[in-house]
Amino acid sequence: MSTAQLPQVQAHDYSELGPIAQLVTNPQVTEIMVMGARDIYVEIGGKILLTPLSFASDEELMVVIRRIVESVGRRIDAENPLCDARLVDGSRVHVAIPPVAVDGPLLNIRKFVLGPLTMADLIRLGSCSESAFGFLKASTGLQACSACPIHSNTTAEARTSIGDCICDAGWSGSAGVCAGDPCSALPNSAAPGNGS
Repeated sequence: MSTAQLPQVQAHDYSELGPIAQLVTNPQVTEIMVMGARDIYVEIGGKILLTPLSFASDEELMVVIRRIVESVGRRIDAENPLCDARLVDGSRVHVAIPPVAVDGPLLNIRKFVLGPLTMADLIRLGSCSESAFGFLKASTGLQACSACPIHSNTTAEARTSIGDCICDAGWSGSAGVCAGDPCSALPNSAAPGNGS
């Protein structure tokens, strides 16, 4: 399924998301990982942190999960235990519930960074080193097509942002191959911010 096909969650009222509402609206939080009712992790500044927040029970977490999933006209139950969707702000939502999630319901919300990341941002965040950008510049600047960099990594490793930096730099003869999950990124023109 492409990102264009991911349904848009129409949850305009984030207060209905229980204890994670404050995390969804916090601009410093880039990812929310709910691992059952008790453990809620966040990513802030590239670091994964356990929060003191929790749901009262798996049932309360399931109410929030159903609210998100049903707002896009889908269902989540034992027969349909997985769902991928997109919040109104462009954030990706991934849900797994029992029987697939054997230790309780799982909810992941990956938020988009507002605005494009620059090379300096990616170096500061540790997504790419100066020497790696130097290599990419040298290899994309080759006039002959004897070398073409292959850029492959997983979600949250700045694949789209690094590719955007290469294109934005206007390096002579910029060309390359980007391999990865097509659902994990949106082009700048299709997203409210830049994907990872």
